[in-house]
Amino acid sequence: MGKIEGFNLLKYIPETSLNYYNFSDGMIKRNPSLKYRYIKINPLDPTDIWKIGKYYLDKFKLTTFLIPEEYDDLLMILDECSAEGVEFRLEYTHGQNAGGGYKTKQFIITKVPSMPDCEDDLHEYREKVEFELESVYYSLPPLIGDIGIYVDNPIYI
Repeated sequence: MGKIEGFNLLKYIPETSLNYYNFSDGMIKRNPSLKYRYIKINPLDPTDIWKIGKYYLDKFKLTTFLIPEEYDDLLMILDECSAEGVEFRLEYTHGQNAGGGYKTKQFIITKVPSMPDCEDDLHEYREKVEFELESVYYSLPPLIGDIGIYVDNPIYI
């Protein structure tokens, strides 16, 4: 469970637009796990466990520092995550590959289990904001892919 600094949130609407939100001071804590849809114990031999429907579940705990306007923007972005026809991705860079460059990974976000809380009731000061995202996929962890559209509306937070 490594820590990664800096991340991007991408909101992709097929055939329409790609919005890119950058959190350069953000921090990610990734917790990958392997799950199964069905787990049955053999009634004749309890040591024999049948596991069917393998999938991967990654939980991301994200932390960043935001001013009140940026906090409101983040709430708007995460609220749109569950909209119909919107693909929401988390992108970050970590490690080095054999050529000396950095590896970039993208995960399609399927669930936002916790929305960020702002500790400052008056929303006046820059505050530490924590929230969680989940990604479910059925093959090996995805690498960055070409989604066939350029970044037409970058927003830097």
